Amino acid sequence: MSALIRSVRVVIVNFNGGEFLARAIECVLATDAPSVSVEVVVVDNASTDGSADGLAVVFPTVRVLRSPTNLGFSGGNNLALRDLSGIDAVALLNSDCFVTAGWLAPLATALESDRRIGAASPKILFDGRWHPVALHAPTFTPGNGDGRALGVRVHDGPTPLLF
Repeated sequence: MSALIRSVRVVIVNFNGGEFLARAIECVLATDAPSVSVEVVVVDNASTDGSADGLAVVFPTVRVLRSPTNLGFSGGNNLALRDLSGIDAVALLNSDCFVTAGWLAPLATALESDRRIGAASPKILFDGRWHPVALHAPTFTPGNGDGRALGVRVHDGPTPLLF
């Protein structure tokens, strides 16, 4: 029998994420998971853009941990995961990750379904703010009976990605 997930610590690692951080926190705070207590911890990796300044005023329920140096994503998460007393699961996010309201429930359900499952991940999509990019590289034929034209093409549109 699997344990129920009642408390989740959401860790947002931030480094100069000023234009994204508030939106990321707002998205997490709008999580629709009535049976789960969500704790938000922002790890600021020595940002110089002021992105972590004032979080306590704007988001009083968010805990901010400041690192004197940039520990990177892994080091920042380790800082926030030192004490997990009373926490059943953790979610690790970047400051430019914007979750939808229903993001957490399916992940909790997956983890609750089988004790052998140690991690779950949602489908991750790029936000619409990204610019389309098309890259075309010349093809080549490997030879030795292999007549395929091989190459790389990345395209944002109805054409699938070919590698």
